[in-house]
Amino acid sequence: MTTSPETAVSKNPDREAKHAEQARQAIKQAMESMHLKPRGLFVLLYEREPEGNEEQTLRNRLNRGNPGAGFIGLCVSKMPPLQSLPMAAFYGLTTPEQTPA
Repeated sequence: MTTSPETAVSKNPDREAKHAEQARQAIKQAMESMHLKPRGLFVLLYEREPEGNEEQTLRNRLNRGNPGAGFIGLCVSKMPPLQSLPMAAFYGLTTPEQTPA
């Protein structure tokens, strides 16, 4: 099966990496405003203490991983500072001040 140029999905690893970095930064800023460290974030998100290497896995996700839609959704649902942040600002496409109300 061939894909026409009109329906082909454009892959831009640099742009995707930038968006992942912006998402991680937005989550870290929300953590800072809520005075959370990774362990506290884990407890907030999953409502239990981390076991084994779960805290380190979360640290890795926050520092260098691609957060993924499920994780981002969980963070937004549990972190009030992210709930009012427009998606464009979350991904660094605009600043919160540039986003219309």
